[in-house]
Amino acid sequence: MSATAIAALLAWLPITLLLFKGLRPARAVLVSMLGGWVLLPTAIFPRELAADAAMRVIGIALPSTFLVTKASVINGCCLLGILLFDRGTLKRWRPHWEDLVILVWVTWPFATAWRNQVPLETAFFNSFYHTLVWAVPWAVGRLYFSSLVGLRELSL
Repeated sequence: MSATAIAALLAWLPITLLLFKGLRPARAVLVSMLGGWVLLPTAIFPRELAADAAMRVIGIALPSTFLVTKASVINGCCLLGILLFDRGTLKRWRPHWEDLVILVWVTWPFATAWRNQVPLETAFFNSFYHTLVWAVPWAVGRLYFSSLVGLRELSL
């Protein structure tokens, strides 16, 4: 990954925190997530990883040992912003049976590690990455955009 890409990814944390400081939390999450996907660079992967791809794909779709990707930075920054500026909303969240889907998804690396005899630390790494990249946006959507008021905020 180039130095410019790393600098852009590192700069997203203060940008996101400023958004949370200046905007309503739901709006800050929305601007941070959409802005991050539009503005942040994807990782530069070795050519041999993309050799079989029929078309260009987003960097996070390719196999990688990178933990710091566009998706993990955006979601990690939003999670930190929520923890620092909007704990009240986080405390009001209650699990629902629909959350079992994401729970299975983020714990699945343990099942595959056990079945394929992969080291446990690999399963922890993959589960952490899945949590950051998949469960955080799921939870953010449930927290901020699952009500009529939230959907209105999303549509504006």
